[in-house]
This record gives sequence, structure tokens and C-alpha cells, in this order.
Amino acid sequence: MGWYYTPGASRRDLIRDLIREEKNEKGTARYCLKHVVRGNVLWTVWNIQKTTGESIFYIGCDLMQNGGKDGWGHKPMDESCGPHYYTCPLSFLEMVPDPKTQFSTGWRENVRAYHDKQADKRKNKTDIIKAFNDRKEGEQIQVHLVRSVIKTGIVMDIYRSRIHIIADNGGRYILPPKFIERFEVINMAGPKIISKNFIKTVGVCNSGIPHLELQSFLNWHCSGNYGNMTEGDKEQNNESLKTKGFIQSCYTASNGAVVWLITDPGWETTTILLPEEY
Repeated sequence: MGWYYTPGASRRDLIRDLIREEKNEKGTARYCLKHVVRGNVLWTVWNIQKTTGESIFYIGCDLMQNGGKDGWGHKPMDESCGPHYYTCPLSFLEMVPDPKTQFSTGWRENVRAYHDKQADKRKNKTDIIKAFNDRKEGEQIQVHLVRSVIKTGIVMDIYRSRIHIIADNGGRYILPPKFIERFEVINMAGPKIISKNFIKTVGVCNSGIPHLELQSFLNWHCSGNYGNMTEGDKEQNNESLKTKGFIQSCYTASNGAVVWLITDPGWETTTILLPEEY
């Protein structure tokens, strides 16, 4: 079937028109029992009541799009033709018996598979949040991504179902959980630096760097990830681990600010500061 447009119609007008009750001259009536909009797909459950007393149920699928000056339009389908859209609510499948057409049974299997996959994604998100909240000192959550040029990243924060990461390319990104294929808890390499005092300078406090980001830098510094330091400086740091010597790390924050972390010899104090305060 093709597309049908109503000049001047809004999306709301179109939906209201598509779910209205209908009755033809022969007395056959059609009632929309339930409807749900997923993106620009309108899913409906219909009951056709004939004058003979026969009652027929079916699942409708209307694709909707904005036709500009032609107004909003729709392309009507139903499950018997096996539409390549699978966001139909599972409850609709329970309300309507499978018509067992050439395509309907396979389409229903795809709908259930889609919802199973969505459930796995929700569980994955829940598991990531729990792992992030329960992580121990020196542990980080590494995520592996799909449908993205970024392959891996370290979770810095989780806020309103959005996951903030530092990616393998050094960039900072905010991702919805659907891009995360799996995750793992990793221990940052290297002996732990244990300081009695952690000092943030006035410059750092006024720099606008999120507290959780500074905490991540501190965790990395204390676990042997020295950030932007040269290979020579990293080797010097590793030597200092044997004698509780001078340790320094350098990181770039999400707002572009460069931050230094310096642990004094003896490991009594670690200071977080900006380059101009060094």
C-alpha cells in the first residue's frame, strides 16, 4: 500500500483520525481497542463486529511521516503482511490470536526477539550501574561498544540513564546504554599510592571540573595510570614506587582543562593542581 496524506493535518490530528470508530452502510463496525505510538509507528488492536455476530480481531501498523505542505500522512499495514517493524507491545500479541498467515507467525517471533533484546539491554544497564556503584578502590568499569567508531571506554559517571565515559581515543562521551555491548571490571595496573592528605588547589576548585572526574583522575594516579605523561616520566614514576618517591600524573578534563596530580616523596600528600599553579 502507498502513503495517504491529509493536507494541513498535524501528527496528533492524524493519530486521532486513525483510531476513530467506523461503521459502514452494511452495519459492520470497527473499534480500536488499544493503541500505542512508538516513534513514528502507530500500533493498534482492532475489533471488527459484523451484523452476523462474527467478531474479528487484528493488529494494525501505521507508519507515519510529515509530508510538509501535504500534512502528516500514513502507510497502513497489519500483521498479516509481516511489517519490518517490531516495536509492537507484547500485550497486543496476547489480545489477538495469531492469524497464521504466510508472514504473521514469523513477524510475531521477531517481535518477541526484539523485546527479549530490549530486556537484555535494560539488564545490562542495571548491571553496569550496580558494578559502578560497588567498585572498589583501584577498580574501573570498562565498556565495550557497538555501532560506534569508539571501541572501548572507562565509565566516569552515570546520570539519568546516560553513561559518561573516557573513550580509548581520549575523548569524553555521553552514551545511552544501547551502545554498550558488554562491560567488565578491571583493576588499574601498578602498586597503590596511599596518601594521608589529598589537596585540591584554589585553581582546581574554581576550574569547573566535575568532582567525579577529579575522583577518576585520582583513582588512576593512585593505581599507576599516569595519563598524558611521557614514557620517560612513566618509567621514573614506576621506579619511585619502589622507594615511595616523587610521583606525578597529568590528565585532560572534559572541559579542556589540564590537571596535574603530584604525590610528594614519602607519600604523605597528593596535590591536585592546574599547570599555572605547578
